[in-house]
Order: sequence, then C-alpha cells, then structure tokens
Amino acid sequence: MVKLLVAYDNTDPELGFYFSSCYQDICDHALLCGDFQISELNSLHNATHLQSAIGDFQAMPFLFVAYTHGREDAIVLAENEIVHLQNAYFFGESFVYTCACRVGKELADSLLSHNCRAFIGFSNDSWLLQADDYVATFRLCENYGIKIFMEGGKTIEESFQSMVKMYTAKFDELVEINAFAASTLLDNQYALVIKTHGNGHLTLADFISA
Repeated sequence: MVKLLVAYDNTDPELGFYFSSCYQDICDHALLCGDFQISELNSLHNATHLQSAIGDFQAMPFLFVAYTHGREDAIVLAENEIVHLQNAYFFGESFVYTCACRVGKELADSLLSHNCRAFIGFSNDSWLLQADDYVATFRLCENYGIKIFMEGGKTIEESFQSMVKMYTAKFDELVEINAFAASTLLDNQYALVIKTHGNGHLTLADFISA
C-alpha cells in the first residue's frame, strides 16, 4: 500500500474548478493503478489537519501532492499556509509534488533539508489558460510526472523527464493552433524543477508501507 496525501483548494474563486479537476484526475489514476490509500485535505483544512494526517502515517513514507497557490516559502491552501518553513520537518521520507507557484525555491530546499526524498514543482509562477480548449492540456502536463511515477515502472528522475517530454509534445501541438497558449505552456515547462539530493533513482516500490 502507498499512502497518498492530496491537498487541493476547491473553493478558490478563480482556480477552484481547476484544482478540483486535478484532484479528481489523480484520484481516478490512483484507482486505476491500485493499492493506494488516499487522504484528502481540501479548503476546509489547515496545517493542524495536515499534521494529523501525516501523523496517521506513523512515520512511513508517503506521496504528497498539492493543487493550491504558493509562494517561495509556503504552499497556501485557502489563504492559510499549510506547508511552510516551520513544519517542513513533517515531510521526512516523502515525495512532494505540486503545481503551486514558486515553492521550488526556498520551500523545496527546506523540505529536502528535513529528509524529504524528492520534490517536483515550479520555481517560478505557473500559469493556466482557462479557456475550455486548453484546461485539459495544462492538467495533463501538470499531472503527468506523478501519474507516470504512480504506475510503478519509472524512477522519480525518469518520471520528471517524461513530464518534460509531454510538455514539449503539447507545445508542438499548440504552437500550430494558438501561439499564446503554446508560449504559456512553455513558460510552465521552463519553471519546472526537480530536487532530490541523489534520490532521483527511487521508484514507487520505495514508498510502499504496511
């Protein structure tokens, strides 16, 4: 069994619909992959609930995925700092994956300094083109790395590289249709960052717990 903790800001006035769709997408994929225990943190939850959820994992490894806003030093859920420099130590033995803006800078380094096994996210702002024709493409790209990893056949580093290739493929498709959408997706690709402290070789098997 792999423990999967997902935080998503379902009540955000602008992006709540998108964060919720990403959450549903990853839950559906977990069901297809099998053997995942999913725990949810939505807009009604805060850092105390986060601590309780992680405490229930009893120091076992887990995946943490966040569909929220962010800044360099925090992941923000419904305007509350849910992951920040003071509680980064909760994430020892975890793999953190998020679409939150800018957390690939200071917060990611703090997480790894507290034995987080790996981080994949954005070092700068990430953007969403909210037109119906493009939301699915942006969601596909943002979720691609973690979904590949959840399938169990690739390492963290290989999953990240597959994600980068998907961004490139979708850029090549969009550039013929909508240059602005393509450039926005490319900006997101350039903002992607992976940090591992040498743990990029880990696979899903390294996160199996009782």
